Amino acid sequence: MQVTNRGAKKAFPKEIIYGWAVGDARPDEPAYEHLDKFPHNSILDANSQNLVSQRLTGVHILNAGEWSKICRGNYLWFYCAIIYEDFMEETHSHGFCWRWTNIGMGVAWREDRAPAYNRKT
Repeated sequence: MQVTNRGAKKAFPKEIIYGWAVGDARPDEPAYEHLDKFPHNSILDANSQNLVSQRLTGVHILNAGEWSKICRGNYLWFYCAIIYEDFMEETHSHGFCWRWTNIGMGVAWREDRAPAYNRKT
């Protein structure tokens, strides 16, 4: 995963928590199943195109029949929250959610704006 900062001040990413939801509907609230830490001294410059890469190590084992449903779209959600510190060393988080969806000419990730999954602190 690659992360950038669109804010006005530098951010110091600490960890990412994430999970997947498989099925016709995503749960009302995210259930973060995995956590990966960013490298020490990671910095996201303000309003920059500079990216910080973070390898995600968590896996989700599919049940029988789920792969073919996922390939058709609208059956898989990926959600995460990035935990970071600001320049005052205060901890914040920013959550995101995407749905693997049919876009007419195939499938692609599209933003899902459910408030429970897109929180900022």
